[in-house]
Amino acid sequence: MRNVTALYTLLVGAIFLTSLVAVPVASTVDAKEYTADDGWGVGQTIALDWTWEDMPDEAKQGISSFIGSSGLKLNELGFGLDAAFYAVLTVDEVKADEYVMSAKMALKLTAKGNADASGDMPKAKNYNISIAEAFENFDPSDIMNMDYRAVGIETENKSVSIDIAADLAIIIGGTIVMEKETLAIKSMDLSLKAAAVISFDARNIPDVESHVIYSNGLIPIPTNLLFNVSYNNYDVDLKAAIDANMNVVFEPALNIYRLPMEEGDNWSIDSKATINGGMKGFVDITGLPEDVEKELFDEEGDLYKAGFTNFPLVFDDFESDDLVIKDGKLEELVTDINADVTVTGTTTVNNRTVFTLKADYDGEEVEYIYSSELIDVFASVTMSDMGWDMPDLEMLAAYGIEFKNEDVTSDEAAAEIESIESYYRTVDKKAKGESDFPMMAMLAVVIVAVVIAGVAVVFMRRKK
Repeated sequence: MRNVTALYTLLVGAIFLTSLVAVPVASTVDAKEYTADDGWGVGQTIALDWTWEDMPDEAKQGISSFIGSSGLKLNELGFGLDAAFYAVLTVDEVKADEYVMSAKMALKLTAKGNADASGDMPKAKNYNISIAEAFENFDPSDIMNMDYRAVGIETENKSVSIDIAADLAIIIGGTIVMEKETLAIKSMDLSLKAAAVISFDARNIPDVESHVIYSNGLIPIPTNLLFNVSYNNYDVDLKAAIDANMNVVFEPALNIYRLPMEEGDNWSIDSKATINGGMKGFVDITGLPEDVEKELFDEEGDLYKAGFTNFPLVFDDFESDDLVIKDGKLEELVTDINADVTVTGTTTVNNRTVFTLKADYDGEEVEYIYSSELIDVFASVTMSDMGWDMPDLEMLAAYGIEFKNEDVTSDEAAAEIESIESYYRTVDKKAKGESDFPMMAMLAVVIVAVVIAGVAVVFMRRKK
């Protein structure tokens, strides 16, 4: 993961916002003349409600096999997910040589899960096992699936439990002024509001450390196997609330696209950006294991290089390279953007052409895509376009996952966004401790990360 720099952040932000709002006016080649108040909307939802009793047989078999390999029997399992994404795009003004576009997108995710399993587990203790006595033909890979009792390790019946939950909301809005024929960005305003409350509680999670001792001599022979068995409890909570805004003026306009476009095309970006804005917020995580937290803030890590040495991460006063925020306000930044862009490939997805592009600058590399359709965050084809190995969500219906690609008008999408904004305010209060609601989810961080990543890097669009 590269260090956060103003240039990288700016270029990725410009690509994201332009890709979100530019495509319905794609170019003079493949788009008609649009008028003020033209608008498009898109929406997707995902929902599932799993209990062990009503879980599909395919899912039961897979989970049982996984749990059984650890010597445990699953007693209880439940997982629920409710996620929604809506975006709306409107043409605010059409000038002789400019489009003024505005867009807003909103994402919500609520997840809850619990699991309880029990079985014979090794007693917490240090063990020194003679390999000659315990194994006929020792192979280090045997350690992963060995019979503890057979090699002299004491066992006892233990119960392992996990409870997870998450509330997440992201609201992104923006206005962009573009040259009509080239889609080069003249200026943009971007706002971001995000809030999350995530928790992970677990009991009796085994931690087994093993080490093989070898004999001295010309040909070392494994003689002893050392085991250190312990059990850990976790009570991890994450709270985050971020409110940011940015205004960027490009001179000359930022040409991250060149239309019409063909594979193999290349061109240069040479622009100066003047950036103003601000950011306030925090990310706080409590209950992490000491070694995990130490690694996060290691001097070679990205958090340390960004100026953070411990939680909470506070963004009101923040400095990273040439990005400086004081009391929530970004010091004006003027930076040159010089990059070489290449159209590296094309694919056809659902009868649309998707272009893959790469921008190289100062030894850094940004990959992005172009397509003449509105963003579909939850659609598996979107993830595939970016090279992600994602399952087809519609095919997961057999597992009880309900995926809907809504056919919504811009007004309907705007109404759904208002509903998610209300949900965001609730999560924001919980993150800031302004509510009596109980804390919620950490294993769901995996799900949250995937969805956030999809929002941040996927630029697919479907014109409605």
